[in-house]
Amino acid sequence: MVVIRLARSGAKQRPFYNMVVADSRSRRDGRFVERIGFYNPVAAGSAEGLRVAVDRLTYWQQNGARLSPTVARLLEVIGQSDLIVYVATGFLSVAGRLDFACAKPGVRFLRITINVPDAEPNLIASLAHELQHAVEIGGAPEVTGAATLARYYRKHGQRICGDEYCTKAAQQIAALVRVELASGLNARK
Repeated sequence: MVVIRLARSGAKQRPFYNMVVADSRSRRDGRFVERIGFYNPVAAGSAEGLRVAVDRLTYWQQNGARLSPTVARLLEVIGQSDLIVYVATGFLSVAGRLDFACAKPGVRFLRITINVPDAEPNLIASLAHELQHAVEIGGAPEVTGAATLARYYRKHGQRICGDEYCTKAAQQIAALVRVELASGLNARK
């Protein structure tokens, strides 16, 4: 089976991931068919953090390449909403954060920031966690600004510290992705 996945490269404490099309039996960082993009979680300033050749991604998906089930579901739900989600990296006191950027008629913009110093599996789980929050906002058309976003999470989330709130669904998604990653890593050993 052909899969689209991230292959780690870069130096210790400076991860860099190539988005590759590979045989599922190949090692994570092993041989691949085609490089279709990259993800640089430690990109700073004006450096490009993510690039994907969307035409090649679409081509491979149309030819049977698979995505992780959890990530695929999250991206599908977001794609059907009026949301545009920007993902960036930064140095945070928490694993990840979702902020409301702005709204225009027919479209809402969210920004997800992922904490860079986190270990590799935590980066992916944090991204899934924040994408789950984006899915929740996609289903809440009343959220049209920072104030309504905060009100939504005070109503639907549970306080984790100070004025920070989180939903059980986002916590469960992060845990599920960690399990998927662990089982995938164990299957390759």
